[in-house]
Amino acid sequence: MSKPLHAQPFSTTVLREMAINFPKDKAEMLEIPGIDAEKVRLYGEPFLKLVKQVHNSYESMMQQQEDRTEDPNHRNVINISDDDDFGNADMDDLDDQGSPRERSSYFPIREVQDFNAQ
Repeated sequence: MSKPLHAQPFSTTVLREMAINFPKDKAEMLEIPGIDAEKVRLYGEPFLKLVKQVHNSYESMMQQQEDRTEDPNHRNVINISDDDDFGNADMDDLDDQGSPRERSSYFPIREVQDFNAQ
């Protein structure tokens, strides 16, 4: 591979498999489905060096991530609730989205109910 390649010797699918599995030798490369044995013979060594470099970079990034202290402001928050979260709220007191309706301090409840009944 002293001359530059004008076309990639391996398909995108094979390259993706290399990036996922990080083969360490030609025998592991040959286990990748759809890889051409002749291309492994011709281009395997240079690609193995490249895969090793990428693997080392990946390991380094993952190690940095593990060494980093956790910032509570950067956590994903998952709020799971059910109907019991509203306590003793009557279902009539909930709007269409299931949230409690706000009561108006400007109108008596009876007048609001009469208006909504129209």
